[in-house]
Amino acid sequence: MKKTLITTLALGIGISPVLRHASDAKAAEQHVIQQNDEASTNDQQQVNNEVIEKIEPYVQKNEDGTLGLKDVPQDIYDTYDLQGLEEHFNQINEGVKNHTLAVDENLEIHKTGFSTMASTYGSWTYHWWGYDRKFNNSQTKQYIDKLEYAALGATFATGVGAWFPPVAAIGGVSAAYWGLLAKRVDANNKGKGVYVGVTWVNAFNVKPL
Repeated sequence: MKKTLITTLALGIGISPVLRHASDAKAAEQHVIQQNDEASTNDQQQVNNEVIEKIEPYVQKNEDGTLGLKDVPQDIYDTYDLQGLEEHFNQINEGVKNHTLAVDENLEIHKTGFSTMASTYGSWTYHWWGYDRKFNNSQTKQYIDKLEYAALGATFATGVGAWFPPVAAIGGVSAAYWGLLAKRVDANNKGKGVYVGVTWVNAFNVKPL
């Protein structure tokens, strides 16, 4: 299905909204990011929860253990860029098929052979809506350095390294986006590290630990 210009309403604390437009599935992503300091964390988190709750009824675990969408109205598909979500599912489903990931009945994603936690230090945790992880203070400082490096226009392969989540469209994120995210991560680090979540449309949620 054709993507349309949308306003992202999911997990955008500190960096929102994200506007995404692509002429077709192979087009490079173009992002316009605005820093929103007026909306409170609670207000934005409420929006985040509402978006996840709105989309989750259309997410299903298929008989083969993979993730998919079912009976999605076209307006919801276009508004929330669910083609991007399906691309995210494709990444998860590859892991399901090669037996490195498993989807449970609650749509939680688990790495096979490892005990799982909501978020662990040092690795990105899979969710149907995206990824998240916790950074301790030292890791947060290193993460800021990596983001600032990306903000200079440095390129990197999608999903390479532990610092960037393997979101399908992350290779098209602009340098300006990484610069704003670096500032937001720095502002939220109170000496104990930060929590970072990211959805299928590269909308980041940053909180202090």
